[in-house]
Amino acid sequence: MPSVGDILRSLPKFGPLASGTDTMAMISACQVELQNLCEELEKREQDHRLGWERLKGAFQASKTRDAVVDLRRRCQDLNQLLSIDTAALAAATLQEVREGRKQQQQIHHAQYHALNHIRNNVDDENARRERDRILNWCSRVDHASQQSDFSSKRQPGTGKWLLDTDHFKTWVATKGQMLFCPGIPGAGKTMLTSIVIDHLTTQFHGDPNVGIAYVYCDYRQQDDQKADDLVSDLLKQLVQGLPSIPQEVRPFYEKHDKHRTRPSIHDLSTLLQSVAAMHLRVFIIIDALDECQTLDGCHHNFLTKLFDLHTNNLANIFVTSRRIPDIVKRFSGVPSLQIFAKTEEIQQYLQGHMGELGFSVLALAYDQAMERINGQMPGLRQLAIQVLSWIVCAKRPLTTTEVQHAIAVEIGEEELDMDNITATNEVHTASTTFWKSPGRPNRTTRSYLIDS
Repeated sequence: MPSVGDILRSLPKFGPLASGTDTMAMISACQVELQNLCEELEKREQDHRLGWERLKGAFQASKTRDAVVDLRRRCQDLNQLLSIDTAALAAATLQEVREGRKQQQQIHHAQYHALNHIRNNVDDENARRERDRILNWCSRVDHASQQSDFSSKRQPGTGKWLLDTDHFKTWVATKGQMLFCPGIPGAGKTMLTSIVIDHLTTQFHGDPNVGIAYVYCDYRQQDDQKADDLVSDLLKQLVQGLPSIPQEVRPFYEKHDKHRTRPSIHDLSTLLQSVAAMHLRVFIIIDALDECQTLDGCHHNFLTKLFDLHTNNLANIFVTSRRIPDIVKRFSGVPSLQIFAKTEEIQQYLQGHMGELGFSVLALAYDQAMERINGQMPGLRQLAIQVLSWIVCAKRPLTTTEVQHAIAVEIGEEELDMDNITATNEVHTASTTFWKSPGRPNRTTRSYLIDS
């Protein structure tokens, strides 16, 4: 059995208590009291009385009794302090556990968010690639680059007259309006079209409820601008303006991409109307409609789909073209605004490009006009060449009637066959490739044509 001294010597080993705490002070006090009591008992041990009497006498002594009572009280206090310390230790341990758990949760959340971020980036990249594939499947034309190219060629400040007209303002403000803008070659139809597109994209910038799509027809790209190609161009741009690829588009893409086929113009038109219905307003701008392919009823088919879009979706449609009879007839009853080159804008352009002008520039313009003639249907192409031949070689300006009679002449025939007379509108259509009405070209034009 351990002695009292052994117990006293072991007291400081209980727990890592700081010397400045109440518990440690109480332990020290108990230790002192117990030490004093032990010394008192050791003195009593030397008494001559028998063991029990000697021990009973020791505890009956007043001083000893007081020491025992005080020690008991202090032990009770010590037990309370130990209970408090135990609770505090438990609370601190719990707090540390909670902090550790919280740190683990934070690390877990950070890892989770990091993995999610990586996964989302991968998903976003896959979605972007799929989006690009679907858009390129619709059309490979980079319409934004086309628009940027035309815009860069404009002289600052030109074209404002068109935007200020009541016709144009009404067209923009009223849903379902159409505006037909005919004009002769060189009147600036394409530049004005680019101004209209810039105006709309600026006015409705950031509005997801407004869709804007446009096509620049070009006689040099007729093989790539058949009716279904043009509808696909419009479809691509309306889809491109949406935050995600519509579900209506995916089945068409998956079906035709797998078999390397193309949808019919009917399917494309139906899809175009479905996508257009996802917008509150839709603006369609078509430049130089007369220059798109005329074979296989391209004009008719494309215009039919445009008018369907206008009827079913109340799309706002803006079209520029030369005054081709078939096209003019389709737009009869539609608000019309004549496109023409403003004198002040021509002067402004010349001032800005004076250093670039010369015979080579004019030659390039005439070459392009000849390309435009050669790009027409065979009958109209031959008629245009005949008209130009007579006008260039005539010694004086010719009237329209004189041109009609001249091209009606048949070599070897003594009399004019009136059945060969070409209609006035056809003569005008053929001749306006170079100038407004049949007559005599200026000296530079005549020299170039003869030399060519």
